[in-house]
Amino acid sequence: QSLLIAQQAQLALHALINDYPSLHLIDSKTIRGCVGVGAIRYVPPFRVPNHVTDSLNLKLAELLEEEHGKYFAPATAEPPSEEYPPQPCIVLRAAAGSTDLKATLELVVNTAQSMDLPKDVMDA
Repeated sequence: QSLLIAQQAQLALHALINDYPSLHLIDSKTIRGCVGVGAIRYVPPFRVPNHVTDSLNLKLAELLEEEHGKYFAPATAEPPSEEYPPQPCIVLRAAAGSTDLKATLELVVNTAQSMDLPKDVMDA
């Protein structure tokens, strides 16, 4: 039964993610040991270099885990080829699937938008 709940939560995440243009779904197969509803990556609504987005996601994942560790964990998605670097992202833990996923995604976006941006964002 818990497998069915997890699958339903994954389907719900896939359906909801398009409502959040600043969140990108990450293929959980690219994350070693990924256990949860899925993985996401925050992409700022303004153009910044990839390393800045990486830095932002690393800080965001750590902050979410610190404040809401039951629902979030930091992770790194392996790149499709060696020409791309690994990408920091956020795993939505299984507990997130038993909650209101829309509220969980809004928490990610709101937290990201309220963060002090890293120095490299300001310099970009």
